[in-house]
Amino acid sequence: MHSEITPYLANGRPRLVAPAFLVRSAQVAAVALPALVAIRAQHPDASLSFDRISFTAETRRGGGGPRFTFKAPIQVCYACQILGGATLAYDFDSGGRFRGASVVEISARGSR
Repeated sequence: MHSEITPYLANGRPRLVAPAFLVRSAQVAAVALPALVAIRAQHPDASLSFDRISFTAETRRGGGGPRFTFKAPIQVCYACQILGGATLAYDFDSGGRFRGASVVEISARGSR
């Protein structure tokens, strides 16, 4: 059994945003990205590991709203080696309203 701490973004609109749960929709967006295609060519069952997401930074976007970035490993299973990583962004407007999640980068392990 493993235990991870699940981060939440609070006090915006909606009141709570759980980045780990949004990884699933980001996974759909990432399917065609070349780095993930390359990883999946060798490991067809590889996917973003939503239960191991970790916070990396908060920055301000052009309109004044915050962008929170997280890293999610790419693995076949929880106990399997990490094959790469995804940088995910969660954007809010200046009023705190959640605007969406996006995949910023996918990288294969050892490519950076």
